[in-house]
Amino acid sequence: MAETLGELAERLAEVAHIGLRKLELRVIQGAVTDLAAKAKVNIETRLEQRSRKLATSLRHDLRETPDGVVGTVTAGGTFQGLKVPSARLQEYGGVVVPVNGKHLTIPVGPALNAIGLAKYDSARQAPGLQFVQSLKGQPLLVKLKKGPKGSAPSVEVWYVLRTSVTLPARRYLRDAPASVLAELPERLAREAAALLGAA
Repeated sequence: MAETLGELAERLAEVAHIGLRKLELRVIQGAVTDLAAKAKVNIETRLEQRSRKLATSLRHDLRETPDGVVGTVTAGGTFQGLKVPSARLQEYGGVVVPVNGKHLTIPVGPALNAIGLAKYDSARQAPGLQFVQSLKGQPLLVKLKKGPKGSAPSVEVWYVLRTSVTLPARRYLRDAPASVLAELPERLAREAAALLGAA
């Protein structure tokens, strides 16, 4: 059946729209994937991460809306059933204060396992600790170990106590888009050429 000129124009416009939407989808999908990868590199190079929970919590998503394709990258969501609440704090920095008690208990030395994670969920779970202050007034939780007969016991520091800790902003997520956005024109040209070649 012959099409009128108007019907043909409408069909061509629809094909062009589908092609542009497909191009938009491919470009944004690639950019979002690269953005998540760059954020992961930032986490691995800027943070002292031991458990890799934050890097593993990175998620990227792509969805089509009536206005176009929207890509998002998030961090701190569920990791193996657990949230990573430090994601926002690491990104923006801030002051950490104790929730229960007067001090934050920062594990050091024997309170850490081989990969640098705390052996105990709470300093209260560590057996035989005593509260002392260093000569400079630093509160500590220590374990006293008996020395040879007639000698003074040795002091093993397990936790340093602080009333607050200030963490700097690490900007692992907010700094990621710069390099990805700089590459967008090249990505757009590459994907457009690929689509035109496939047409």
